Amino acid sequence: MGRHRVARPLLALVLACAWAAAGCGAGGGGSAGPPATTGAGARRFTNPVLPGNLADPFVLKVGDPWYAYATGDLVVNLQIARSTDLVRWQQLDDALPYYTLRDAASGHQCISVAVADRPEGPFRDTRSRPLVCQERLGGSLDPHRFVDRDGAAYLLWKNDGNCCGLPTELWGQRLDGDGLALEGRPRSLGVRNDAAGDLWLAYHAWDSSAVGDEAGGQWSMWLDRLRFENGRPRVEGPTDGPQEAP
Repeated sequence: MGRHRVARPLLALVLACAWAAAGCGAGGGGSAGPPATTGAGARRFTNPVLPGNLADPFVLKVGDPWYAYATGDLVVNLQIARSTDLVRWQQLDDALPYYTLRDAASGHQCISVAVADRPEGPFRDTRSRPLVCQERLGGSLDPHRFVDRDGAAYLLWKNDGNCCGLPTELWGQRLDGDGLALEGRPRSLGVRNDAAGDLWLAYHAWDSSAVGDEAGGQWSMWLDRLRFENGRPRVEGPTDGPQEAP
């Protein structure tokens, strides 16, 4: 997961389906996010649901709780938080200690695989080479695992063309049964640059009051509803006012 200087909200490729049955800070154990109100009416919340720097969030449901993973913040390598409702989050300890995401041979950011016995980690990577490293395209980053309706799993990612003035495209390749290796060849999905049930998108964004690193902005985690119009996804946000909770 890499970070880039972009003067606008940047959406991560992460979908959280609120009805699906399956799918950090240093010191850990802290709570974060706005309270979800309850009562006679529907619960409501206000973004961001996780304040601070939590770029490239990925949301995973394991049993009842949800887990959010995010790019390191110069203190921890892999930020992780836990929630039962996607709104109120508890930040946990570093899930990936002593780990780097930069390939020593090429100097580029590349994608590898780390495994753990539980969602809280710690995760370990025993590979000698990255899983995906498009060296001629600037490297590879921002991976996301997608499972199709037939049960086939795919790895989605983008090449890091931002590093060196090259086009940035989305890519996909099928994963094997345990998700630790790739099958076939990678295919460009034809999408360049960052661009049944209630669907929600977890993503990072700067608050409008402080946009950019120079202004002291932080990439906090936001949550907004996702809809499809004529086959195209549309995010109803960024929303910084109260809205109905999942």
